[in-house]
Amino acid sequence: MSVVYYTYLWKRADGTPFYVGKGKGRRAYSMSGRSKEFKEIRGGEECSVEIVDTFIHESQAFAHEMELIQKFGRRDMGGLLINKSNGGEGPNGYSLTDEHRARISKAQRGRLVSDAHRAAISAAHRGKVVSEETRAKLRARVMSEESKRALSEKQKGHAYNAGIPKSEEHKLKIALRRRRAPPKGQFKGVSLQNGWWIASIKINNEKRYLGCFRNPEDGARKYDEAANQEWGTDCYLNFPNEVAA
Repeated sequence: MSVVYYTYLWKRADGTPFYVGKGKGRRAYSMSGRSKEFKEIRGGEECSVEIVDTFIHESQAFAHEMELIQKFGRRDMGGLLINKSNGGEGPNGYSLTDEHRARISKAQRGRLVSDAHRAAISAAHRGKVVSEETRAKLRARVMSEESKRALSEKQKGHAYNAGIPKSEEHKLKIALRRRRAPPKGQFKGVSLQNGWWIASIKINNEKRYLGCFRNPEDGARKYDEAANQEWGTDCYLNFPNEVAA
């Protein structure tokens, strides 16, 4: 299933646009991550959302988002939109204050990320080329002594920390137990994310993203297909009768 990207407009009751965005799935209709100003407008009057155009490539959607923002103009530059950036891949023309960064950091601290979210992030970054400038910055990072001590304390008692590798037999037992285990929810290998059912499977300790679906049964069958292809019937299957048939 191909991911479709799109651009969208949020409009006031009189039809005047006040926000331009780019997204996929249910992003246009979601209130998650919206600014205080956006929520005040949305809650104060009858607003509507319009999908302007759809694209196969994300870069096309980014480019069209920038065109729409330029067309209607940002409010802080005399236009109609409450957008704080010029659109596209990155917040052009907008920088966060130290106070704002501190609030974001505090909100994210201790937040748990689902396996489906991790898989989506991994898929989004796969194939991206890191510039030499970024590589240099990463190499220049030095861990503080306090961080080193905290990490050392956390790792004490772990087998790999003591230099004792796990045997292949032990790894095989863990893998067998994992793939034969029943699901924690309704179906194995399927989780709900932003209105879509995400299917994924772990093979050789690597998470593989299988696609997103409108209903959980389709995602469960996609998981069964991948599991059966890799392990045959020596694993948990959501619909074993269908595979056997």
